[in-house]
Amino acid sequence: MNKRVLIAIILLIGWMSFIFIMSNENGETSGKNSRSVVSFIVNTYDKIVNAKEEIRIYHHSEEYLNKANGFFRKMCHSFEYMILACLVWNLWYQMNRFSFCLKNILSFVYSLFYAALDE
Repeated sequence: MNKRVLIAIILLIGWMSFIFIMSNENGETSGKNSRSVVSFIVNTYDKIVNAKEEIRIYHHSEEYLNKANGFFRKMCHSFEYMILACLVWNLWYQMNRFSFCLKNILSFVYSLFYAALDE
């Protein structure tokens, strides 16, 4: 087995394990973690752009933070599976199998299948 193939397999299994571990975290803990990251991002944004007081007050309202947190969680979830698809594609590439189009399709289908099993 090629060394690059072995590395691709290890990266893929490692990322799949990461997704599995993150999905087993309970909703309350996960929500608190993502909420703290969103608050940090909002605070940093306000400092960088030197936001007015009215905007800062709105950015720290429950309504805004809940919407931002929901969006952030969806984007992180999508990003996890995008990385998974890239790692699967890389494995097919390192194995030198399938055409370019088939690699793309198989990577996408594999990621969708894993996402469905994860939920």
